[in-house]
Amino acid sequence: MCEKAEKDIEMTSMINVHPADRITIAERAREMVATQPYFRGTSYPISFESLEDVLVISGRVPSFHLKQVLQSEVGRLEGIGRVVNQVVVDYARLGS
Repeated sequence: MCEKAEKDIEMTSMINVHPADRITIAERAREMVATQPYFRGTSYPISFESLEDVLVISGRVPSFHLKQVLQSEVGRLEGIGRVVNQVVVDYARLGS
């Protein structure tokens, strides 16, 4: 098969991918955080929203350190151009 035909097939298959089959940056961030030792098994209310290459994190964690760890870890994901960290440090949750 010629190179142009292979590229045409590749482009066509990319176009025909249903949007529901594409994993969003927010979903990838959620999955990644769930596997991190700092967050695994916790009940911190953290949510993720994405629009193009911007990831917005919101919720509550018990320390500034965890807020920074969260931002640093999700910022490493491919496709993220900017992280907007709206997480609130809630020292009352320190024992959670």
